Amino acid sequence: MLNLTESKVRARLLSGLSCGQSRTPARTVFIRDVSEHMNKIFAYILILGAIAQISGQSSDILILEKDTLNLYSNPLEKRTDWQKVNQSISKQILDKQISLDNDSIIEISPFFPNYKTEWKIENESLYLEKISSYQSNDSKLDLTTLVSDKKLPIFADWLTGKLILFEGKCIVCESNHLTNTSIYPNEIILEFKRGILVNTIKYKNRVLKKSKLSELDPNEYLEYIYSKVRWEELTDLGNNYQAFLTIKPDKNGRIQKIDWENTYLIVGNKIISNKKNIYLEEAVRIAKIIPDWNVILRHNKIMNQSFTILFSKEMEAKYAR
Repeated sequence: MLNLTESKVRARLLSGLSCGQSRTPARTVFIRDVSEHMNKIFAYILILGAIAQISGQSSDILILEKDTLNLYSNPLEKRTDWQKVNQSISKQILDKQISLDNDSIIEISPFFPNYKTEWKIENESLYLEKISSYQSNDSKLDLTTLVSDKKLPIFADWLTGKLILFEGKCIVCESNHLTNTSIYPNEIILEFKRGILVNTIKYKNRVLKKSKLSELDPNEYLEYIYSKVRWEELTDLGNNYQAFLTIKPDKNGRIQKIDWENTYLIVGNKIISNKKNIYLEEAVRIAKIIPDWNVILRHNKIMNQSFTILFSKEMEAKYAR
C-alpha cells in the first residue's frame, strides 16, 4: 500500500479498511511485477491524482447556468468510437510536444489525463465547448476529422445515460486504478437522452459515523488487525493470499451482511470465491471482530465498505506473537 501521508491513509480508511496491499474492488485483476523505477513513476502520478481528488478538481468540467461543476467522467468516453477518438487526441498531443523541438521529456501517460474538456448545457442540450492539452489551454485539439466533420461546439447527440457532477472537497478520498472514485458532499446526477437533458437529481452525501479504527495510526491499525489472525491454523503460506471482502454495514456501523458476490481471494493469478476456503473464512472472521465500520451516506443509501487483508510468510513473521 502506498502511504503518501498519514492523513491520506486515514482518509482512505474512511472508505474501507485495508491491510497489506491496496484494495481492488473489481473482479478482473491484473497482477504485474513492477520495477522500482516504475514504482516511482506510479507514485508521482498517484500524488498528482490525490491532489486533484482532495481539492475537488477534475480535468473535465461542465458549465451549468452560472455554476462551473466537476465531472466524474468525460462524456466523450460514452461514444462508441471512443478508442479511435482517444488515440487521435493522444497523437495530437504527442505531435504538438515534438514540434516544440526541445530536449525536455515528453510526458504522455496512459494513466493520467493528457487533456481536459469543457462542456456546457444550453437550451437543455449538452455541448462540448473546448478540448485542450492538460498542460496548456492554448494547445487546442482537433476533433473535426473524427466527429462528422463538425467544429466546436459539438452537440453530444451520442449521450444517452447519466453524468455525475460533484463539488466541494472530498469527504472520502480514494482512487481505483487512478480513476477518481472519491465521494464529495454535493453531487448532481444529470440524465440525458441523445444529448438532451431530461432529468436532474441533487444529493447531499455525508459521513454518518467514523469507525474508531479509522482514527488509529496506520501502524497501530495493522498491529490490531494482524494480532487477530490465527496464524497457527494457516499451515500453507507458500503463496500470498490476498482477501477482498465487501461489507454491508447498518446505520450503527455494525456488519449487516457480507456481499459474497464481491468477496474473493487472489492467489497468484487465480481468483477464488469459495466460502469454505480457509483464508476467506479467516478474513471474514476477522472482519466480524472489528467493532464498528464507517457509515457513509451516498445518494441517500448507506455505502458498502471494503476490507482487505494479506496472508503471507512476511506478514506472519512481522505480526505473529
